[in-house]
Amino acid sequence: MTNTSTLPISSLDDERLIREGNTAAIAYAKSARENILPIARGLVAARRKYRSDTEFGRWFDQSAYRVVVTNYNMRAAYIYIGEHDEVAAPIIAKSQTIDPVAIASAIKTSIGLVSQNVKPAEIVHPAEIQQEEATVTLAEQTAISNPSRTAKRNPPAACCRRVW
Repeated sequence: MTNTSTLPISSLDDERLIREGNTAAIAYAKSARENILPIARGLVAARRKYRSDTEFGRWFDQSAYRVVVTNYNMRAAYIYIGEHDEVAAPIIAKSQTIDPVAIASAIKTSIGLVSQNVKPAEIVHPAEIQQEEATVTLAEQTAISNPSRTAKRNPPAACCRRVW
């Protein structure tokens, strides 16, 4: 261990900033994990209320959800989590991740929709999960990458295709 009395002031500041950042990251992750299910359930309820994609999209764009749910994949994952909240709750409680896409993938694995070679969400980086997820059609990939341009031509991903 380095003697702090010989470290330059900037090094001491950096060490303090690193510790403060680490503490903040832990608090943020805990808070985010506690809010996953309420966000997911709220999006499912909104999807039931706003049946058409246009209505739901308009509502979503004016809601506070858009600050937290920043892309289509996250929104689809939160809706999937909300639709499977009884399975999701223990996965979220045991997991270290706050990534809704990783949690949705763990739910799919848990209920047997994805091959069992997918690792649990708590030890998988989201990029790894995306590589191991089931193959989607070109139309679905296009809809996911640019939903506003393709929404009328292509249906949303399977987890969002519902008759409400």
